[in-house]
Amino acid sequence: MKKRSPFNTAVRRILAGAAEVHVIDQLSVLNDPDAPRITVTGPEIAELTRLLAVGGMSTTRYMGWGQPTVLVLGPGGEELARWDLHGQERLRGPENHEAWLLDGPALTTWLADRGLTGPREEQEEAARDEILREERRVQWVRAAPKLVYLADPVSLGEPGAEERLAASMPRVYPDPVTRIRNLLTWAGFSCRQGDGFMGYEHVPQRLLLTEPPEAIFDALLAAPLTPEQRDGAAALFASHPWSAPVPEAVRAQLEPNP
Repeated sequence: MKKRSPFNTAVRRILAGAAEVHVIDQLSVLNDPDAPRITVTGPEIAELTRLLAVGGMSTTRYMGWGQPTVLVLGPGGEELARWDLHGQERLRGPENHEAWLLDGPALTTWLADRGLTGPREEQEEAARDEILREERRVQWVRAAPKLVYLADPVSLGEPGAEERLAASMPRVYPDPVTRIRNLLTWAGFSCRQGDGFMGYEHVPQRLLLTEPPEAIFDALLAAPLTPEQRDGAAALFASHPWSAPVPEAVRAQLEPNP
């Protein structure tokens, strides 16, 4: 819940004594006079004070500093405060005090209207990335073998969802060969995305690791493999938990079809 905090009182008090405030694009160029920045004085400081209002303290901590940086100077040019904006959602101050901005979007618009468009572009990119992540999650769920209704809560991180999925697999696929080959296909979906795994995408491999190695070898030798199954098996055998020697006949199955 975003409500006012002692940090907000400190921010308002410091800004009330400011002669000028600089909003600088990056901390790494803080002392560069040519770095992109916004400088406000007089009545504009009051407007910025409203936009920098913060509520509840954030429990999430980030390593390093974000951008942009807010530098507050007093009447003699002395530094009164230096704050950092994280994701245009949080304001970080001394000793890693970090609180939620009450109106981050308004601050982002204010910055963009004055030439610092980086934060808005960063937010737009984050929104695009979120759309792509959701599209991939939906595709992974749809790739689940007859278990979409169980895969969806797994992908959303619901408590106990993976355990329910694991318990259902033997009931839905009592034949080990069919069960294992379906899991290999599902595991291969993520391998073929080409950009690493989302956390939930390790689930098919974890389910495969509960099967006896001999059963997995039998399933691989039962019929020619699809590209997804080959990729899923190769990733399984290369995983850290896997320790059983892989027979040559199985290795031959992992070779692409001529």
